[in-house]
Amino acid sequence: MNLVHFAPVGGIPDIQAARLEAEIERAIASGKELGSRVPQIRAVGSSLQKEIKDLQSAIILLIESLNRSGVLDIQQQCSLLVQFLDSASKLADMAENYTAS
Repeated sequence: MNLVHFAPVGGIPDIQAARLEAEIERAIASGKELGSRVPQIRAVGSSLQKEIKDLQSAIILLIESLNRSGVLDIQQQCSLLVQFLDSASKLADMAENYTAS
């Protein structure tokens, strides 16, 4: 059972990520203390913020393109995308500001 997975960011080749995942799983299974997860959680939040900004830019370009093409019935879909981005941004903020309790 895989307990550890790397997010597909940072340019780590699949084979290297699989090797790291297996090594961390072995360490967890042996009961080895791996230290605080706070830095990793915050790093994921930062990566997510970057992805959100890139997605926002792509959505803006899509909306502009659709408007130029005369597609007028996209308001509901656009509002759903904006809601999704807001939720994802809140999640990323929580991860970036995470503190261990």
